[in-house]
Amino acid sequence: MFWKNNSLNLVQLSFYFLPVSLLIGSLVVNVNILIFIILTSFFLLKNKISIKFNLTNKLLLSFFFLIILSSLLNINVIGVENLIKSILLLKFFFIYIFVETLIINKKLNLEIFFKICLISVIFVSLDVILQFFSGKNILGFEPHDGRIAGIFRSEAIAGALIQKLFIFSLIGFFSIKYLKSSKIKYHEILFFLIATLGAFVASNRM
Repeated sequence: MFWKNNSLNLVQLSFYFLPVSLLIGSLVVNVNILIFIILTSFFLLKNKISIKFNLTNKLLLSFFFLIILSSLLNINVIGVENLIKSILLLKFFFIYIFVETLIINKKLNLEIFFKICLISVIFVSLDVILQFFSGKNILGFEPHDGRIAGIFRSEAIAGALIQKLFIFSLIGFFSIKYLKSSKIKYHEILFFLIATLGAFVASNRM
């Protein structure tokens, strides 16, 4: 009964929590992604919601398989660890097709997601500003080696996060606004948005 009544809420919660998890750390991000994939898999199966493999999905899947195949053929050069990493990149494919399926079936609200992204950016921005002027951020952390890192302590990624997540969320937010007044479908821009987020996560070695 609990699963039947709350499964969608749990799926939505794990998805909307993704921007916040980026602020906490790579471990939380990866755990949250895994939870989202597992919860969504069960939800789709339970509700008999099928995934439609369009041309974009097939091309994206082929792209990831090529990366894995290339890693496998060069395993003597790159090592087993990098092969495993290439296989784990499939998580971005699952995120994409699951989010696409949930949106098509009106189970997710991307506008809420992008608002959370913007709020996260504002929080990080205010945090680093506070650390710059007062010498300590909201958690009492001081600059590391003269670098303003805010809540990231010794990791100087606050600037990159603000820049990339802000652009991602801003484009996404206004795209949703535009989609509401046009004939363009959600999944036609979703690929670009998820790819942007994937590039950001990869660039920060998550």
